[in-house]
Amino acid sequence: MISKFSEMTYEERNFLSQCIKEVRPKKIVEIGVAAGANSVVILETLEKENLLMKTVFHSVDYNEIYYRDLEPHFNSNGIRGGGRKSGFLVERSVPHLLKHWFLHTGSLIADFLDKIGDSIDFCIIDTVHAAPGEILDFLMVVPYLKDEAIIIIHDISYHIITQSPHDNVCAILFSAMQGKKTIPAPYPPYNTNFQNIGKCILNHPYKMGDLNVYLRLLNLPWRYMPSQNDIDILKKFFKNKYGQEVLETFIEILSIQEKWLNQDKTCLSTIKNILFPLESKRRFLLKKIFK
Repeated sequence: MISKFSEMTYEERNFLSQCIKEVRPKKIVEIGVAAGANSVVILETLEKENLLMKTVFHSVDYNEIYYRDLEPHFNSNGIRGGGRKSGFLVERSVPHLLKHWFLHTGSLIADFLDKIGDSIDFCIIDTVHAAPGEILDFLMVVPYLKDEAIIIIHDISYHIITQSPHDNVCAILFSAMQGKKTIPAPYPPYNTNFQNIGKCILNHPYKMGDLNVYLRLLNLPWRYMPSQNDIDILKKFFKNKYGQEVLETFIEILSIQEKWLNQDKTCLSTIKNILFPLESKRRFLLKKIFK
């Protein structure tokens, strides 16, 4: 069940589990849930390590409905199905662990961070794989991170998998992170230096010097424009957490990105148009590599 729905390979799930075993975090936040396969891996790891009562685990997904079910699906009888909720696999696979899992869906993580609280010492980011997705996810969670928090970034070789230079936001974000980084040893199909997951122990993420490095990532060309509601949430967040100067910079970046997106017809204009096609392409290419 896990391997059927997980967006990670076995080796990547094992890397995630081993990181949890090593650092024994107090508060885990997972950004990007999909079916919930990795949520199951985390919960099972916490159970095996006797950490369920010592670790708080929150998961956040932009979609209330599992993103693959946002597109029409038909069974062998031609009847339309779908509509499974994001994270549905947790209830199916480990129902006895549901009480140890806090799921938040239907908006950006900024809408849930005050409820989640600060002192986050372990965060997994695995969301859109297209700018500005993961960059915004990271910037939203930064003010709530504990010093030397662990950040796990998945799909740092996504542009290699999809064979598209535009799908490199995870690689760029991971490369820009300030701190000690670890990637797993080569594993199939990544038998060279194209491993697709990495860990970073952040150096004081809220220092202005490091923060400016991360803010500048928003200058990269975006592949989609967030909805107006999301933009309003982001503006309020940046003003409250980073101040008026950062807000004004963000507004200027929005103007530039909107102009670029209007000029570049190859870009996808909304998040609705980006989730399913890119992930389908990734799945197809992975199957080709494994064969």
